[in-house]
Amino acid sequence: MAEDVVGVTDRRYVLALLRIEDGGAIKSTVPGSTWIQKMMYVASRAHPEIECYNFESNKFGMHSSRLKNILDGLRKDGLINVNETADSNRSPISLTRNGRRLADTDSVTNNPNVIRTLRVVKSTLNKLTYNELIVLMYTKFPEMLDKSEQKVEYEDWKEQSALSMVRDDKISFSLGVQISGLDRTEFEKRLEDASLNMANETEEKRTMEISM
Repeated sequence: MAEDVVGVTDRRYVLALLRIEDGGAIKSTVPGSTWIQKMMYVASRAHPEIECYNFESNKFGMHSSRLKNILDGLRKDGLINVNETADSNRSPISLTRNGRRLADTDSVTNNPNVIRTLRVVKSTLNKLTYNELIVLMYTKFPEMLDKSEQKVEYEDWKEQSALSMVRDDKISFSLGVQISGLDRTEFEKRLEDASLNMANETEEKRTMEISM
């Protein structure tokens, strides 16, 4: 019986995360299960009660089999929608009407500290591309890279991801420098070059659209 209660509690955190939106920058839909895994891992670092997911370091980085099973259960119970794509880890996830109703009446939403953390985590990670998400997580939690199959990708992606995240105001300049592995001066120079190239590309597209 105790195990059933814990399972219900585990589910509440996921429902609360998916329910968070503000009609603007924070969208209710999450880009995929990979984002939910990373979001809940970060939240669990701030709130011991969320550690019930038993995250481990494996080929996916920080991953919880229990959380995966919870998502499968929520879908089976008609509480979440999964917009299937070729990559199941990048299939957008959102609450159904019943899921929203349950999230609104659930007791975990009355814990302002947990909700505040989930809101900050979601607002930060939800807007990241897949590459940016992976790079940011492994930079902040390098111990999770040990068993990962993405070590090569991480090294290949980190500079470009750092530049794009800073350019798009997703992270601070200082964090971008840390992620890139470059010194501050070199990172700033490459950021200026990347911004200039983007401006030129935008102008070319605008000119082409006008001429069509």
